[in-house]
Amino acid sequence: MLHADQPATFHIELWPPGSKQAKTKKIRFQFWAPREGDEVDVWTCRCDRPVGESTGAPGHWERTIPVVWERPKTRKLGL
Repeated sequence: MLHADQPATFHIELWPPGSKQAKTKKIRFQFWAPREGDEVDVWTCRCDRPVGESTGAPGHWERTIPVVWERPKTRKLGL
């Protein structure tokens, strides 16, 4: 469950041993309006599609985000 105006962290990919960089190039996020039982205010989407759909159905909103990976800077201990 994501909440508006609250940061969220995602673990996208677990690298197998020996990997040098990420393999994932983009992530498609699918969003649905909240349902009864989600413990948030329930509202309806303007598209008039039902909100009780399973997550196997197309999202009410979809966003594809490129994954950009940069090697972390190495730090020396004691500096």
